[in-house]
Amino acid sequence: MFIQEPSVEIYSIRLPIIEGKCDLVKLIVNSVREQGLEFRDGDIIVLTCKLVSKCLGLLVNIREIKPSPIALRIASRTGGCPCPLAWLV
Repeated sequence: MFIQEPSVEIYSIRLPIIEGKCDLVKLIVNSVREQGLEFRDGDIIVLTCKLVSKCLGLLVNIREIKPSPIALRIASRTGGCPCPLAWLV
């Protein structure tokens, strides 16, 4: 009886540049097929937060962010940074 040893194979899937909301599952499946790969039971897919955020349309242009009066008040009381990134948090 032959027992197959567990193995790990890592593939990088090339995706097109994502400009806005998209169907992430369809994008990944199509890219995998175009590259001659296929999914098998037990496969694990790892995605970056940025990729998911882009496909969900959750990215923000930081130049368009204006702090609320509450954000400015909290920053002044706590000595926090009044920079745009802090306003998003």
